[in-house]
Amino acid sequence: MVALALCLPARAEILVFQTSTSGKQLFINDENKTVEKKSERGYFVINADLSYPDSVTISDANFLHYEQKAGSKIQYTTILNPAYMDLLLVDNGKKKQMVLRWFDNVTGTYTVVEGTAATKTIGANLDTYTASSLSGSTVWRQLDFRTGSGNIKLKLDAKATNLANNTAGMTVKAIIEAYSQVLESKGYSGE
Repeated sequence: MVALALCLPARAEILVFQTSTSGKQLFINDENKTVEKKSERGYFVINADLSYPDSVTISDANFLHYEQKAGSKIQYTTILNPAYMDLLLVDNGKKKQMVLRWFDNVTGTYTVVEGTAATKTIGANLDTYTASSLSGSTVWRQLDFRTGSGNIKLKLDAKATNLANNTAGMTVKAIIEAYSQVLESKGYSGE
């Protein structure tokens, strides 16, 4: 378990998800074009005010990706701009849905995931609607010569989420840095 120790803003909930992505990407250079399989895991950490389900405010989100590629263990972090993110809690009568979508304007990656939401305890005396798992698709474009699409799954890490919401001073950045240090100890280096 990652040691997560570090002040939450006045009203905020931190959600920590473990992720897995698999898909294919087209790589184009001057000599050739190839289609490669892409598979990576990661941690998606978001800080959002979920107290008003009709108007969720996201203040911070980071995505730590890691993968083994050509014999190397690689990790990199994407800092997402909250202006390009939406977290929607939708009540469809019999069931509530959580829809999370984001656009990373640096890489051109667009992702949409959804899952069934229910009331969950995510910290001491802190209950909110959230999904235990979300799935959907992602489409990416990197540096104009690498494009692809794939499936993405997010699974709520209840233990890390509870710890983050119960620890004074916890931030999204601190959580990502803690996971990155664990990955470094396992041989993952920055890309």
